[in-house]
Amino acid sequence: MLTLPKLRKEDNEDGRMVRGIALGLPNVLDELYVRYYPLVERFVCKNSGTPDDARDVFQDVLMAVYYNVQEEDFQLTCRFETYLYSVCRNLWFKELRNRKIHPMEFRDEIMQVDDDELEDSRQRLERYKLYRQYFDKIGDKCQQLLKLYMQGLDMKSIASRLGFASTTYARKRKFLCKEKLVGMIKSDEQFQNLLSFE
Repeated sequence: MLTLPKLRKEDNEDGRMVRGIALGLPNVLDELYVRYYPLVERFVCKNSGTPDDARDVFQDVLMAVYYNVQEEDFQLTCRFETYLYSVCRNLWFKELRNRKIHPMEFRDEIMQVDDDELEDSRQRLERYKLYRQYFDKIGDKCQQLLKLYMQGLDMKSIASRLGFASTTYARKRKFLCKEKLVGMIKSDEQFQNLLSFE
């Protein structure tokens, strides 16, 4: 069951946005694009980026925010707009550093968010990207099996859906698929870098 994030009482509009993201409501996601994408595009384009870069960053920001609001201990400690913009700023400046471009720092009241909160967001997003990168490489049958398992299906139902002879075989395949995925992730240099941040 999804635990909805804790919010300040005065954050009615922010609360609606956060809850909409947590629940994946399409109308809220559409509203995010209308209200906040122009801000992100303006920021990225003023800081050595292009509209294509801005679209990529906005997608990453939405993914990061989505995964952050799923965390049980998530608390919005500022306006939602400030939080979203700050995550964007952090991700874009990281991308510029990777490209060996020095970002043009400027002050804006909308950008003030706790650095630890931003670092947590960045790390969660990086972990998710690494997971997705290797999840897409483990093969269709493993992907189907692990998706069904993560959706909470029991092994008997999984065996039946995937045409396995028994629940014992389904359990063994799940174990092997999971081991393969974990092994691939752990062997990636990026995984070691993420560990060093903790």
